[in-house]
Amino acid sequence: MKRHLNDKIVFNGNDLSRLVMCRMERTILPPVEVSETEVGGIGSVFGRVRLKPYDLPVTLTLRNHDRREVARIRHELAAALFTEGPAPLRLPDDPELYLLAIVSGDTSLGTITDHCAKATVNFHVCDPIYYGAKRSMRLTDGTPKNVSAGGTWSTKPTITATGAGKVVRVMDVTTGDFVTTRDAVPAGKKLVVDMALERATVDGSDVFVTDDSDFFSMKGRRTIRVDGADAKMEWSERWL
Repeated sequence: MKRHLNDKIVFNGNDLSRLVMCRMERTILPPVEVSETEVGGIGSVFGRVRLKPYDLPVTLTLRNHDRREVARIRHELAAALFTEGPAPLRLPDDPELYLLAIVSGDTSLGTITDHCAKATVNFHVCDPIYYGAKRSMRLTDGTPKNVSAGGTWSTKPTITATGAGKVVRVMDVTTGDFVTTRDAVPAGKKLVVDMALERATVDGSDVFVTDDSDFFSMKGRRTIRVDGADAKMEWSERWL
């Protein structure tokens, strides 16, 4: 069966397009939940808005010439689709970005005939924001550096610094947010400040940060500075 370039579907690092063709449904936005509070019987006051997890149905058509091939493809596909947690999902209409998803629910192939078997697989997307290119930059002690976060959504970087016997501060100069270690980081020890986990470690062990520290995210153009050590900042572009 002929394979088209736009058939490429990759899940958890496995290229499934040698086994299946796919067709999927898309929405412009993930489901949007707006909360509000009724006030005095005359209306409501806006509370908050959030993007909700959702199921992304993808119809997979097996690349079988007759029913005798279905069992082999089915077993290979089952091994590739089952995961014990969310994994990267890349779909053919948007191959540069990926979602973190996990297969959920039934995957029935229906009646098996000599025609190509089909199944609709629901990929449950817990995090509705896409991941894009991985980016990094070097930061020199005390030197502000301009950076463009990329994407259309905020991202939370990870900063890895080599201790120099000083307190280390990571600062978003644009907003004034910063994270500062409470104690000096010993020379040669590896400090990791993970903004997503809101955690700082030295050689894998948790360390305290100051009470006024504020783990921050980046969006658009920012100026970042590290004081007390040279460092490397890494992040993934995030796309709505």
